[in-house]
Amino acid sequence: MALARAQRDADYQKTVELVNRFTISTVQFLNRFAALCEEKLHTANRSLQSMEIQVKLLEVKLDSTEDSDEENPAPKPSSSPKPSAVAGPAQPLAITNAGAAVTRQPPPPPGFKPPGKA
Repeated sequence: MALARAQRDADYQKTVELVNRFTISTVQFLNRFAALCEEKLHTANRSLQSMEIQVKLLEVKLDSTEDSDEENPAPKPSSSPKPSAVAGPAQPLAITNAGAAVTRQPPPPPGFKPPGKA
């Protein structure tokens, strides 16, 4: 009986040791995995920030070229004027501030009726 009890205790100790080893190895794996994921997210975040900066710079360059194109329009070939060209701009002009730049607003969606007008 004492021998059976000693055997059970030894088996129990082995089981506890195996569970502890498994727990330790699993926690170590998860810690390494989390560190690797965090590093990759940090790298992706830096790349995304760099791309955002590059896009903003390109937008500024594009805006500056559009502004210079408006100041110095390219000469159009001499041909008879089309009725739409004579009628004026297709979109309404809106003045944002007195003395500020004139901007074009997009046309209203089809079927849109402004408030107060029937």
